[in-house]
Amino acid sequence: TSGLYPPFGPSQIRAEIAWARLACASCASSRERFLPAPDLLAQLVADEVAAKAMGINTRNIKLLAFGLGASFGGISGSMFASFQGFVSPESFVLMESIIIVSMVVLGGMGNVMGVIVGAILLYAIPEILRLIARPLQEILFSAEIIPSEALRMLVYGMSMVLIMLLKPKGLISRKIL
Repeated sequence: TSGLYPPFGPSQIRAEIAWARLACASCASSRERFLPAPDLLAQLVADEVAAKAMGINTRNIKLLAFGLGASFGGISGSMFASFQGFVSPESFVLMESIIIVSMVVLGGMGNVMGVIVGAILLYAIPEILRLIARPLQEILFSAEIIPSEALRMLVYGMSMVLIMLLKPKGLISRKIL
């Protein structure tokens, strides 16, 4: 095997680089809770005037939050581009945005573990529905009444309504990670 890439191929290298980026981002995300910035940001979110009165430089904290968000957005965008190989505006449709917001709302805002649980659930639901919806409808009604894609949207909507009514802070409402 001669050439630029080792025997396991260029796609394996891209995957390993993406996993390394994910590990670095996770490490940075978990380490930031030991810094004073998250506490300062929480105080700023609670009451900006009170935070200014306590001597917190709100401009710098807002810039730090913006910079961290842009950094994680850039890392995730580069991971997306490396996995896809090609990025175009058609890659980002409204449904993708709705699913991402649903993951955050379902799992719980303000903690990493809640978003991970929300992502796992919202990616597991379509797969489970794809496997059982059509056969179950054929057994019960001898025909497919609701397509699995429409059923997925119904389940997303119902899960959002139930979460907002029963657990407004998400499934995992306390900070774990």
